[in-house]
Amino acid sequence: MTQVIGMIEILDPTAEDVPEELGLSDSLPDLKGKVVGLLENRKYHADAFLGELKEVLLDEYDVSKV
Repeated sequence: MTQVIGMIEILDPTAEDVPEELGLSDSLPDLKGKVVGLLENRKYHADAFLGELKEVLLDEYDVSKV
């Protein structure tokens, strides 16, 4: 006696839709008066690097706040 067991459906998990390309935002002409956020990622010496970067941004790029 033979039993028929159902069919197996194989699904393809790849996306079919191609997302619309938006491109890049326009660049800022400068950082003068802007607020800049820095995120520390706990890597070795990240705190020292970001501290130096903060000083450069404030002194040389005239940002209003870091």
